[in-house]
Amino acid sequence: MDGVLKLWDISSPKASIAAVPAHQEEVLSCDFNKYVEHIATASIDKKIKIWDLRKLDAPIKELIGHRHPVRKVKFSPHENSIVGSAS
Repeated sequence: MDGVLKLWDISSPKASIAAVPAHQEEVLSCDFNKYVEHIATASIDKKIKIWDLRKLDAPIKELIGHRHPVRKVKFSPHENSIVGSAS
């Protein structure tokens, strides 16, 4: 609900290894791209943001176009540059 994307090292789950203020509103979905080191986040703010895990200071892409909160985001299992979303 705080708009933060957190990354965890599951071998030491006591503290997150990164906390990124990803959106101004609640993050509803995220997905990892298995081809490149990217994570997509989707939010109540009607935006999808693409993050490079090697440099989390700003999103590399911001996708707009939904008229309602984006409830689901998913990278294609076959093509590294395709993202699907639903609101």
